[in-house]
Amino acid sequence: MLREAHQHLRACGHPWQFVVCDVQALPFAAGCFEAVIANHMLYHVPKRAIAYREIRRVLKPGGRLYAATSSRDHMRELDELVNMFRPSASQRHGPVSLISDRRLSTGFNLEHGASELAQWFSSVALHRYGDALVVPEAAPLVTYVQSAGYLTEDQ
Repeated sequence: MLREAHQHLRACGHPWQFVVCDVQALPFAAGCFEAVIANHMLYHVPKRAIAYREIRRVLKPGGRLYAATSSRDHMRELDELVNMFRPSASQRHGPVSLISDRRLSTGFNLEHGASELAQWFSSVALHRYGDALVVPEAAPLVTYVQSAGYLTEDQ
């Protein structure tokens, strides 16, 4: 993704820097960023409190964190469809989430992300928007589900 972003932004003439790092141990000086963008990734972070402390540390005074996440119902229909082919899993554990921990009460999701961030940042604003994804062909959806490892070839 970074290589592709670099290719697209090269024409802007700005000397962009791209760094792969752990949000729980950011390799940047304190107060060096006006904004940090956490786009659909906080639900993957094992110790979000450490990540929030690090993000706060690297933000300049008045800097902003922009965090996007999904609802607990995100991809619910796909989860239900997959579970039709995994009846033993759905009976034991309820609907299986295909993405991260967003459905857990401890997960970072739309339903409680703002309250979690409010513990670390003085001002938090939640902006909701509706969206939909329509997949007109089955093959790409099946490929996606298989790539996630949630169905066997037979299923």
